[in-house]
Amino acid sequence: MPGCPPCTQLTLSHGIVCRLGQLMRAPGGAPVPAVFPLLSPHAMQWRSDLVRFLSGRTFGAYILMAHAMRACTFHHQPGFDWDVARGRRKFNIATLFYLLPRYSSLMVSIVALRITNVFSANVDCQVRRSHGYMLLHCFSYGTVGLTSGLLYARVCALSARNIFVIIGIGLAYLGYWVLVVYAIYHCSKGVYVQQLLACSAEDLHTHRITTIYMFGFDLLCLSAVLVCLLRMHRGGSLWSYLLKQGILYFICICVAYLCSVVFHILDLNDAVSEAPNTVAVFVTTVCATRMQRGLIEYFDSPVRGYQLTLGGHSVTNPFDRSKANHPTRSVGPVQVDRTMHVHVHGDDAFERGDAYALDKFEEANRARALGRSSVDVARDEGDRV
Repeated sequence: MPGCPPCTQLTLSHGIVCRLGQLMRAPGGAPVPAVFPLLSPHAMQWRSDLVRFLSGRTFGAYILMAHAMRACTFHHQPGFDWDVARGRRKFNIATLFYLLPRYSSLMVSIVALRITNVFSANVDCQVRRSHGYMLLHCFSYGTVGLTSGLLYARVCALSARNIFVIIGIGLAYLGYWVLVVYAIYHCSKGVYVQQLLACSAEDLHTHRITTIYMFGFDLLCLSAVLVCLLRMHRGGSLWSYLLKQGILYFICICVAYLCSVVFHILDLNDAVSEAPNTVAVFVTTVCATRMQRGLIEYFDSPVRGYQLTLGGHSVTNPFDRSKANHPTRSVGPVQVDRTMHVHVHGDDAFERGDAYALDKFEEANRARALGRSSVDVARDEGDRV
C-alpha cells in the first residue's frame, strides 16, 4: 500500500493490515494471484516485517507450550526431589549432578517467560540485565553443558576409566565450555519489539557453531556409551537397562538436535532459528536427567533381588541380602505344583546357595500343604532317589 508508514509507527492491527496490503501487490503494482499472501513466491520473504512479526508471535506461543511441558516434568515425578530435600535419600555427587541441570532448566523457563512478556518500553534487552538474553543464554548453555557432563561421566564409567577416553573426550568437553563462554559474552544480543511486547534475539546465526558443536559432543558421548556397552559382557538386567536407555535417548537427542542444526544453517529468521533450539535443550535435559535418576534409583533400591511365584502366591525377594536376618513371610495352605516359575530381577542369576534355599522353601510349603513335617518330605524324597 503506497504511502504506508513503517509498521513500527502504527498500532498492531493497523500495521498488519498495512503490510498485508503491501504484500498483496507485486513490485509493479499488480496484485499477486495467491489465495494467501504468505504462500506466494513473491511474499515468501522470511526477513520481511510481517513474516518476522508472525514468527515472533508464533515463537511466543511456542515458548509457553515448551515451558508448560517442562513444568509437567517437574509435576510428574516430584518424589525424588522431595526425598532428597527431606533427607530420605542420601545426597552425593551423583544426586548433585542430577539436580543442577534440572533446576537450571527451570531457570531457563522463568527467564524465557520474563523476556517474552515485557510490558514496558523502558527496558534494556541487552547484556547484564535480569530480562536480557545474556542471562537466558547463561542458563540455557549451562543446562546443556551440565547434561553433556552427565553423558561424559557415564562414558568414563562404562569405559572402566580408560585414560585415553577420559583425556580425549575431556578435551572435547573443555572446548565446549570455551565456545559457551564466547557465545554468552560476544553473541548474546537482544532488542525490544513493542508490537510483540517482548525482547527479541538478534544475530542468532552467531550461535550456529556452538549449536553444531553441542550436537557433535552429545552424539560422540552417546555413541561411546553404546560402543562400551556392546563390548562389555552381555547379559544381566543392568546391562539391558543401560542399553535400552542409551538407544532410546540416542534417538531422541539426535532428532532434536538435528532439527535445531538444520534451522540454524538455513537461518530463515531469528525466531524460526531459535524455536527448534528450545526443544533441543528441553529434550536433552529430560533425557540426561532421567538417565541419571534411573541409575541412582536402581542402585539405591534396597530390593533388586528375586520374585518368587509359588502356586499363585508371589513373594518378592524373600532372600534379600541387604538385611542381616532375612524375614519370613507366611504363605497360606496352597497346592504347589512341581513346576516352579522363578523370575529373576537383578544383575546376576541365582547362585548355588540361592537355588538350595529355594528348594528348601518349596519343601517347607509342600509339607505345610500336605500337613506333614519337612523331615517326612525329605525322607520321601530320599526314598524316591
